[in-house]
Amino acid sequence: MIVTPFVSIFVHLVAVCVVYGLSQGVAGCMVTIVIAATPGVKEKARGAIAWHIIAYGLGCLTSVFLAGFLYDITGTYQYSFVLCGVLIIIDGIILLCDPFLTRWQARLDRHREEGSISKGKDGFTSLSSRRDVGIASV
Repeated sequence: MIVTPFVSIFVHLVAVCVVYGLSQGVAGCMVTIVIAATPGVKEKARGAIAWHIIAYGLGCLTSVFLAGFLYDITGTYQYSFVLCGVLIIIDGIILLCDPFLTRWQARLDRHREEGSISKGKDGFTSLSSRRDVGIASV
C-alpha cells in the first residue's frame, strides 16, 4: 500500500488494491497454520491464536482513528496510506528477524544448560569462558 499515494489512474489503483487484498487473504489464512507449526507453540496454539486475534483487533480498532486523526491534521489521506505501508514493512522486517532470534535463543539456552552462562550478583548475564561459547578470538 506504500505505492498508493503515487498511483493517479483509477485502474492502476484498483489493480494495487486487488493485489493487496489477495495477498492479505492468503496471509490471513496462513496465520493459524504458521502459529501451530512454530516450535514450542504447539501446546499453546490456542493461546497464541487468541493473542493474534486480540492484536489484530486492536490494530483494526486504532487504525481507523489514527487515519482520521492524520486526515484532520493534514487534510489528505495520503499520509494514512503511507503510514499503513510503513507499518507493514516494519512488520515484515520483524518477521524476517524471527528465525535468527529463535536460533540465538536456542543457543543461549543450550549454553545455560551447559553452565557456560551464569547470572552474576548484579543480575546480569556473564560468560564464564570465551572458549565454551564458541567466540573466536580476533
